[in-house]
Parts: sequence; structure tokens; C-alpha cells
Amino acid sequence: MKYKKNGHYPYTVDNINALVEKYKISTDVAEILLERGIATDAEIDKFLNPKLSNLHDPFLFNDMDKVVNRIRQALNNHEKILIFGDYDVDGITSSYILLDYLKSQGCSADVFLPNRYSDGYGLTRDAVNYVIETFHPSLIITVDCGISGHDEVEYIKSKGIDVIVTDHHDCPELLPNCLIIDAKLPGQRYPFSELCGAGVALKLVQALSNIDTMRKYLPVCAIATVSDIVPLID
Repeated sequence: MKYKKNGHYPYTVDNINALVEKYKISTDVAEILLERGIATDAEIDKFLNPKLSNLHDPFLFNDMDKVVNRIRQALNNHEKILIFGDYDVDGITSSYILLDYLKSQGCSADVFLPNRYSDGYGLTRDAVNYVIETFHPSLIITVDCGISGHDEVEYIKSKGIDVIVTDHHDCPELLPNCLIIDAKLPGQRYPFSELCGAGVALKLVQALSNIDTMRKYLPVCAIATVSDIVPLID
């Protein structure tokens, strides 16, 4: 009996049984692996026995080196950083990851999470005015939002404030004219496009520090990854 064709090839009951026997896994897990196109010994071993050393280089993201330099400049100069997040699980955890890291570096960063009903989603003129008047930042970093905020980014910049957008959503034709970290950005060298917002924030922390430092945020990122329903691969 052959199952439906996935991204790689059709598989059979024999394929499933072979994986069950070889890896001592359940039939359900074997089917999931094959449905996701994880079929070779190397792919299966990497999926079932993940290692932090398998993580992709965060500097494969376009502009990551420039983003890291700008944030380090802000830290060295004791600038006020405002993290502009989102109200869902992914946005909250993204904000936590970056906020906690920045505070660990002695930064007096603040975070703003929009209200779903009164503020709406993402960068809006009213929300931007509120954070500028309330927190007086010299640098705003978005997490899990911002990629569609071209006009709002221009408005922020007109106030003399720098902007870094970190996001994971599809990119519009007109991108914000600022530093951007987005796994779906066209021409991206980073080899995986399906990170959630917290995953992007995690890669930023990895670039700013190291794997050992970002390790503490893995459980939080896992919550966001499941909650935001991104593919559980790579």
C-alpha cells in the first residue's frame, strides 16, 4: 500500500515498518517523519537527536551584521531601546527573549505590547506616537511585526529615531527602509524561511552573544513555535 506523495516520494507500509523497527519509534512518528520528507538516515537522526551545533549561522540573515553593530552601539552608548511587540503568544515571547537579553547586558530597555482592541496589530501611527512620548527611545526594535510598516517606519525616522524590524511574516512589495531581519526576505541566504517571530528573536540573540547564552530561551521559543503553528522541521 502506498501513501500519498509528499514533497519527496511516495512511501509504503514497508517504509513505515522499516523506520519503526530501526528507530524503535511508533507508527505515527514514522508517518510524520515521512510526511515531512524526513526519510534518509542522516535526516532522521538529525531530527530525532537534535544538537545545538546543528543550528544555522545567524549571520546568514541579510543585514544581521549591521543589526548587531547597531544594537551593540546602543548598548555601549546607554541608549534607550524600545521593543515593539505583538499581543499574541509569539509576540509576547519574542519580546521577552529580546528584552531579557538586553537587560542582562545592562540596558534599560522597555517593551510595548499593543492592545488587540484599542491599538490593533503592528506599527500604527497612534501606537508609535504613544511609545515615543512615553519611552523616548533612540532605537525601536520590532519583534513579530513591522515588515508591512513602511509608512510608520518613515514616520519614526522623521522623529530622529532609528528602527530595526525583526519579523517572520511575508514581505510586501514595499519594504520598510531600515535594517530588517526576516526569514522570508527575498534573496535571503538563511536556509530556512519558516521561523516564528520568537525564532527570529532567538537568532538575533545568538548573533549578539553565543549558543550558550541563547540556550535559556529555547523553551520559550518552543512555546511560540507551537502556538504560532509554524512547521516543526529544521
